[in-house]
Amino acid sequence: MHKNLASYLTQTKKALMRELDSYFKEKIKEFRRELKESSFIELVEELRNMSVNEGKMIRPTLALCTYQMITGKKLTKDIIRAALSLELNHKFLLIHDDIADNDKIRYGKRNIIGLYEERFAKSHPSRIELAERYALSVSMVAGDVNHTFVYDILLKSKINEKLKIKLANTLGKIMSATARGWKEEYEFTNKEIQNVSEEDVINNLKYITSNYTTEGPILYGYEMSESKNLKLLKLINQYSIPLGIAYQIKDDLLSLFGEQEKMGQEIKSDIKEGKKTIHLLYAYSKASKEEKELISKNLGNKNVTKDEIDKIKKIVIKTGAKDYSEKVAKDFITNSLKSLKKISLDNKYKKVLLELAYFSIEREK
Repeated sequence: MHKNLASYLTQTKKALMRELDSYFKEKIKEFRRELKESSFIELVEELRNMSVNEGKMIRPTLALCTYQMITGKKLTKDIIRAALSLELNHKFLLIHDDIADNDKIRYGKRNIIGLYEERFAKSHPSRIELAERYALSVSMVAGDVNHTFVYDILLKSKINEKLKIKLANTLGKIMSATARGWKEEYEFTNKEIQNVSEEDVINNLKYITSNYTTEGPILYGYEMSESKNLKLLKLINQYSIPLGIAYQIKDDLLSLFGEQEKMGQEIKSDIKEGKKTIHLLYAYSKASKEEKELISKNLGNKNVTKDEIDKIKKIVIKTGAKDYSEKVAKDFITNSLKSLKKISLDNKYKKVLLELAYFSIEREK
């Protein structure tokens, strides 16, 4: 990993994890005063386990890096906590994403669904058929609880009140755009692959990954700085949107070609879910009749075999789809960097954002 980026990610992640852990301990203590012992407290403890020491913390890190690039200020506890709203929002979305996909693994281990399904099956062996439904219900509650924390941690931070309102409004816009993107993606999932265009996929990535992974957090950091420089705002938006698209194109490639141990979750699930990606669209357009049938038959097939997935991987490589997707991602990064380089600020935080752009398409997980 690039030197400036690696150093900043390590230092900032430590600070974020420390404050997030402190926040969860405060909430658990608060709930214990009200509830003494209850299964709800146990659920909050599981949310803490899922949040602390897990994940890259890329969203709050992007916000903090943007804030520091603009202000040059050191990070305070309250600025860090305000940024953590983005991470808690991310965890909320991950929980609901797992519900939508009925995934039971996250970060290489059982998620809320997986944990509670296993516990129910052990404690109610005569009603094991109800275990999954119970676990999905608990997971939905967990997501809702985590969503209350998104605004709670922001409102309890000691930043000025007008800024809190502005940041809360931005969080709402991030959620609204993400929901729109998810709805569109579910529609794509149920369409035949030949009826989805590359433009459809790119536009959808703007609402999902760009909006909530890069554009939203970077805008959040700009707002935390309380800058009024509209030219700067335009340039950071032009940096953040293509960055997010490139990041997701790479993520989709890793879902098919990555190593499960590095990814920390089941890979190749995009095929099972019927997700339409740039590389699958391109591969289908260049494939033979028999290869098209193979892709169509298995895209969205929950019981797709490893052998069939391996055949699809070979088609993606053979048709040049893997190389094509990597080129599309690189082109977006080129456009992203053009805008970043136009920003007149010149400090180590800008270098971090520059290195992040390169890393987003070089990473292996």
